[in-house]
Amino acid sequence: MPAPLPMSECTSSTFLILRKDLASISGRIVHHFQKLNEPAQYADVMKLQNELDGFVNALPPAFKMRNPDKSQDHGVSPTLYKLMIGHFWLPVHRFMLLTEVLVTTIILHVRPYRDSADDSALGYFVNCLATDML
Repeated sequence: MPAPLPMSECTSSTFLILRKDLASISGRIVHHFQKLNEPAQYADVMKLQNELDGFVNALPPAFKMRNPDKSQDHGVSPTLYKLMIGHFWLPVHRFMLLTEVLVTTIILHVRPYRDSADDSALGYFVNCLATDML
């Protein structure tokens, strides 16, 4: 079995690995929302948001939210199959992953805003919109 490639070198499985990591964070968000008999604590939401931010900040260069490295989108990968003509699927994988991050961020901040009179929940969400995070 060959040695695993670093995450900075994209393969067709990189998206699946990143998607699995994002799914674990999404699972914790779902668990947070299933506590219907408890009031939503915005501190918990911010803790989950920090996890999501950490995930985004740790993305490989080709999957970065801002200014991704697009050099692997097209062209021949020297360490993969010589006959493969670029990673034609990479832009689609990048789009799908980042879209899910943004949708998860929106969903994370909807319940505290809806369930509480705490203006900090709405304020954070509006600030995200104003700073182009979303």
